[in-house]
Amino acid sequence: MSKEFEMSRRQYLAGTSGLVAASFLPNGARAGSKKISGASGDLQNMISPANWSAEEMKVRLAENLKFSEFHDMVSSDGGIISCSTNGIASYCGADILRAGGTAADAAAAAAMVQIVFAAGGYVSFAGIWGMVYYDAKSKKTYSIDATYQIPKGETDPMSIPGFGSGKHSGRTAMVPGFFAGVEETINRFGKMPMSAIVEPAAYFAENGIELNSEVAGAMEYRKDVLSRLPETKEIFFKENGNLYKTGEIFKQKALAKTLRDVGKLGAEYLYKGAWAEKFVKAVQRDGGTITMEDMLSYRTGVNEPQKVSAYGYDFYGADAPINGADMILAVLKLLQIDGTHKLGHYTENAKALKRFSQALRYGDVVQGLTMGLMSPAQSKEIFGDDFDPQDIKSERNLELYWQAVDNGRYVPISTPASGTNHSDCIVCIDKEGNIAALTHSINTIHWGETGIFVDGFSVPDSAAFQQGALAVAGAGNRLPAPLPPIISFKDGQPFTATSAIGMGLINKSICVLYNILAFGMDMEKAQNTGAFHLADTAGALFGKPSDGGDVINKNYFDEKILQEARAMGLNIKDYRDAVLPVSHILGAPPLEGFLVGAMRKDGKNHAIASKWFNSVAAGE
Repeated sequence: MSKEFEMSRRQYLAGTSGLVAASFLPNGARAGSKKISGASGDLQNMISPANWSAEEMKVRLAENLKFSEFHDMVSSDGGIISCSTNGIASYCGADILRAGGTAADAAAAAAMVQIVFAAGGYVSFAGIWGMVYYDAKSKKTYSIDATYQIPKGETDPMSIPGFGSGKHSGRTAMVPGFFAGVEETINRFGKMPMSAIVEPAAYFAENGIELNSEVAGAMEYRKDVLSRLPETKEIFFKENGNLYKTGEIFKQKALAKTLRDVGKLGAEYLYKGAWAEKFVKAVQRDGGTITMEDMLSYRTGVNEPQKVSAYGYDFYGADAPINGADMILAVLKLLQIDGTHKLGHYTENAKALKRFSQALRYGDVVQGLTMGLMSPAQSKEIFGDDFDPQDIKSERNLELYWQAVDNGRYVPISTPASGTNHSDCIVCIDKEGNIAALTHSINTIHWGETGIFVDGFSVPDSAAFQQGALAVAGAGNRLPAPLPPIISFKDGQPFTATSAIGMGLINKSICVLYNILAFGMDMEKAQNTGAFHLADTAGALFGKPSDGGDVINKNYFDEKILQEARAMGLNIKDYRDAVLPVSHILGAPPLEGFLVGAMRKDGKNHAIASKWFNSVAAGE
């Protein structure tokens, strides 16, 4: 790790002392980009959706209500952006790019719009932020971590009430990172002030959104939670006592005010100011341990990303405590070492299908080691004394894994699903060549089970299903998060940027990158080729038996190939035969991953939207 990054990985994970990243730079200060000239108010007005024509607004809002399995790839000579849900956020991001903003500015503004249209349900302004960013001027790539920080007073996490306990505990809340991540990102790499960045989201919060069936359905399903506290009930229920329904206009006035306060005062308002004090009081009222000291100590981490080389490409993924890239990069390297691609594509060859499945399960080993689900001693017992649990992507470790699989010492099994981690993701390339790959998340079920809102911000209960991970990480430290943003390079030049969400986000990321890099597919074909979903383990969350078999969509595979693989002992099934056969999100396979991606090729920028959702890729 270079001297530019002043602290070691171990120091960073152990606490906030000595952090190189200085959150809460004075609002408007810029560490790396020249600020756009002109009055802040003029810029704010220029990028507001209020400037859209009536026809543009009508078409874009109507499009935002449509969920589709397939979306066309979009190409642009200039900047480009793709958002996993609520494609209207992509249009807001494209406005930022046209106004001269960077990929950092556009991604930050788009992420906020996503949260407004989700009504704080599956993403939250009090959630987490993980980004990989390529700065074209310096030709350097950065990992930006704004994940949850465990309260210093949480010394007995195994006693935190879990999902379904019937207890609404403030101990399930942690110190949020989203806005600290936003501010650090735009301070270092942006050109626009925070007041401009928040404007598109504040506009829609104030003027209202037409509820789509996914959000309205989730509100109905979670109405007991949303009616528990007066402040939350006031947001989601009309004066007659009824919930807002699909197609109705839903306004979030308190949220609009808070966003504009942050626009004026910066993230300090949320960590040192009035909002922070209200947040601490609300959490403590329900027995939480967060204090103002916890809020004041929060800092965003900016570090060198982790790097892996495979198939002639260099991959840069977010560094610890963000661990999604650990799994993706380890498996891609494992596949290359094995030469699995020489057998043919996994959708066309049964041996390749089985081998690919076995490789994916190394991701579960990586997750087990990074989340404390597998001890170093257990890993050595399985894979041999030479296995190094501190260097999970080393060639020697990967060789030992294949040896253990091939001689029957290790039968790959999938780690049980730990939760339905709701998230959103964005990729963006600006005209200067800067690239952002972002995932932000509430990391719990819709609105959690506490239903706490503070001035329009939903408060996640993400500790309600991660007690063990909190215990391993320790009080006052960062909680690992499986966020998967990755940027790949060919011959030193940026090539792809990807990020993903959903229960199968790791497997989807691996499949798409493998398709592009090992088989030369373009991004659209790679996206629409059959992929592995999360293995059939999620039933454990609902007390239902599930056997851990591989899950796919049989519509993308030759049945003959599937039968041959089953004859070889591969347990593989269609998602309709898994324990969770149908998602509440308009029929989307519940265990699938949902990816957005961008590619720089032939002098143009290309981007794909996520399958199934109301996702849009838009050029400036």
